[in-house]
Amino acid sequence: MRRTADISNDPQKHRELRKLISQAFTPKMPSDMVPRIAELTTALLDEIDKNELDLVEKIARPLPVMVIAELPGIPIHDREL
Repeated sequence: MRRTADISNDPQKHRELRKLISQAFTPKMPSDMVPRIAELTTALLDEIDKNELDLVEKIARPLPVMVIAELPGIPIHDREL
């Protein structure tokens, strides 16, 4: 199991990571992501068992993680981390 760095105890590492991530979050970013967010949402909706619909578990929880993970290019297999 991979472990993530504890940036709360390393101010320099925190600054480095914050600077890196902030480059992805620009005012233009949301409008550029609309088509991809629609694709991700459609894929999640396609996977839902219509008889057992839990929107939080199936859409509201995974979708933001998926969108945010796409910004810095985190591979699909690492998103659960």
